[in-house]
Amino acid sequence: MAKRLGKAAPKPPVLPPEAVHVWNAFVQLSSARTSNGFGPDPITFTEVAAYVGLTGDVLDPWEIEAIREMDHAFLVSAAESKPRK
Repeated sequence: MAKRLGKAAPKPPVLPPEAVHVWNAFVQLSSARTSNGFGPDPITFTEVAAYVGLTGDVLDPWEIEAIREMDHAFLVSAAESKPRK
């Protein structure tokens, strides 16, 4: 990235320790997402429930909402980067 931009790459944000497991849950859920032929599908509550059941990770309601907000940002970014015909 630094070579392409001609400058040093920006430092990635540092997550507070309390948020690392939420980010990890989002990454795991996102990596297993499906596609509908037009783009990626959103992460559903069913998938979150399956993740919690399979991993034993406990997610508070605000953490599930944070995952859904990250997912929304991901989907918006994916739609914006999709080539238009």
